[in-house]
Parts: sequence; structure tokens; C-alpha cells
Amino acid sequence: MPTVIVIGLLAAIFIGYGCAALARKVRLRSTATALEGEYIDEGWFRPGHIVGRGFAVRIVPARRSFRTCVELSARSVPGPYLLDAGFFDAWPDWNHAKVPQVKRERAFFFHVTYPGYGPPTDEQRNVLCRWLTRGSIDRRLSYEMLTAAKIRRIVVGDECVSTSLNGIVSNSSRLRHTIDLLRRLASDDGA
Repeated sequence: MPTVIVIGLLAAIFIGYGCAALARKVRLRSTATALEGEYIDEGWFRPGHIVGRGFAVRIVPARRSFRTCVELSARSVPGPYLLDAGFFDAWPDWNHAKVPQVKRERAFFFHVTYPGYGPPTDEQRNVLCRWLTRGSIDRRLSYEMLTAAKIRRIVVGDECVSTSLNGIVSNSSRLRHTIDLLRRLASDDGA
């Protein structure tokens, strides 16, 4: 009798997971259609991703939940930067901009080096400002637009501009708004 209960409980868990995974894939397919993109299925145990004209929406595991990463391809990117939304609040607020650096700290009798982030140099600041205002078109984003889209951080680098959102976001209007904001930042024509 206890074996039947355990088997029934396991079956209910697998059926529940299957229904949730199937519903998530249906939502992501309809989101891909609304964004004029294509949904790429990656099997039962992975949510898949959406690929469109110049953008990709990926669902990545993050500890016990998921994050939705929105990436836009961009040319002439000045280098790797992390820009918090506060960077655009009091333009430019360099307290909210970081670049990759090698950190060195003392641990007892040894010095330890590890990768981290720190403030940009004056040259890196000038390069980023020129990139944001290239072609006499100001590509700064407003802090209010970023907070309305729930974007806390933008990553600039590796020929792309990206951000990540908490959870699995399948709301097509929210994703379209996020893509439009990133496209404004990454565009070469001022769109």
C-alpha cells in the first residue's frame, strides 16, 4: 500500500511538471510570434529561447529560479561596462558605472588577486560618453524609462548590449519595451 502511494505521488509530481513546462513553452511560442521572432525549443528540461532580428531572449537558471536575459547585437561597442540604472539618473553618474578589473587584496600573509569590477578610468569614461553620443545623436536613456521597464543594470560589451530580468518573462509588451530601449542604446542610426 505505501508503495502505491509513493508511485502515485511521484506520478503526480511528473505530470504537474510536464503540464507547467508545456504551458511555459506555449507562452514563449506566442511571445516569439508577438516579437516577430522564432522560438527555439531545447527539450523538456530547458525553457528554450527566442531569436529575432538582432536580438535574443534567453531563459537561464539562477540558483533556485530563472532569469530572462535580453541581448541585442551592437557594433562598435567601446568595451565591457556595467551600467546601473542610476547612471542615467544624474547623467553621467559614474558611481553607477563599473568596468572589469583585477583586484588584489591581502589575506593574512598573502596577497590574493581575483577578477572583479571597479570604477572606470578617465579614458574609459570619455570613450563611453563618445559612444553614447555618437553621430551627434544622444542615446542616453532616461532613468524613468529604465525603472518603468524594471531594468536595473545594462551590460555593454562583446558586440552586444544586454540586460537581465527576474524570473521567466513571457509578457511580449514588456519584452518589446526592453528590446526597444536596448535598441535605442545600441543603434547606429539613432532609431
